[in-house]
Amino acid sequence: MIFHTGEIKAHKNERKPPKSKMFYNSDTFQNSNESECKPYGCNVCNKSFVLAVKLTLHFKTHSQCKICKKDCGNHYNLTRHMIVHTGEKAYQCNVCPETCKTYGELKTHERIHSGLKPYQCQFCQKTFKQDSSLKRHVRIHTGEKPYQCEVCSRKFSDPSSHRNHMLTHEEKAYTCTQCQKAFFWKSELDAHILSHSRENSL
Repeated sequence: MIFHTGEIKAHKNERKPPKSKMFYNSDTFQNSNESECKPYGCNVCNKSFVLAVKLTLHFKTHSQCKICKKDCGNHYNLTRHMIVHTGEKAYQCNVCPETCKTYGELKTHERIHSGLKPYQCQFCQKTFKQDSSLKRHVRIHTGEKPYQCEVCSRKFSDPSSHRNHMLTHEEKAYTCTQCQKAFFWKSELDAHILSHSRENSL
């Protein structure tokens, strides 16, 4: 039997083509060409990721409030949420000095000057400046009362009436130092104190 050792040796010495360079990080194995292997890019900070799920997780870093840790869902909602902490009113009316926190609030305010009432009741054709006002009005026709007291189960058609009712189950936190009369709201206490001031001035 003849063994072709020379040919076999020759094949063993042939150089194999180099493998593509790979490197490993905490996310996954990636090719060295980042532009090809990280197709999912963040439109806020331009950071790129290999997997879509990693980009989704990354977005949370742009949507979480650093002050109260609330997750706002996206960067746009976070920007709107931050106004709660800063109190900034960046939108100014072109007619009067009034400033508003959001563009939506500004457009609603401008209807005071224009008289525009784009929201109409389907039952009585009454018109309103705000969609929220229309919704409250429609409940007069439908009888809907979506706000329920957790203590006595009484129902209300609007949130302000519900909030005021809930106070009847709580202690009156604001007390007059002159007559010890108590109030639910600080504004009520302030108005009451003025009555003492008027009495003292007489």
